[in-house]
Amino acid sequence: MRRDPCGGARVVPSETTIRRALSGADAGALDAQLAAWLSSGDVPAAVAAGGKTLRGAIQPDGRAVHLLAAMTGAGAVIAQREVGHKTNEITQFRPLLDGLDLRGTVITLDALHAQRDTARYLVEDKGATIFSPRSRTTS
Repeated sequence: MRRDPCGGARVVPSETTIRRALSGADAGALDAQLAAWLSSGDVPAAVAAGGKTLRGAIQPDGRAVHLLAAMTGAGAVIAQREVGHKTNEITQFRPLLDGLDLRGTVITLDALHAQRDTARYLVEDKGATIFSPRSRTTS
């Protein structure tokens, strides 16, 4: 941001300037930096993890973009990964959460992630508590 020479107030960059700066940025590095900044505060009380196929976002090969994300109860996305077309959400789940401190955090998952290895990873390695809406149980 720059300062207005007349009054000294900070002037927000224009949409064109922001768009130009972001178009030249490494999307993965920017995402990692933003996630680190968003998760640098207190450990969130709850995190929801799940995947979505983005509507209208098409890759060069014609396939839709599919993302796996972790979001706090306040609505902040603290981690996200693109799920490649030759893999699935299950294989991307651990890398998504590896960099996050989840001790004492309640994690909500959809049925796809209700697997022993995933539960063991979350509870034993990350110190989280799992909530499965379908079974209404915690572990």
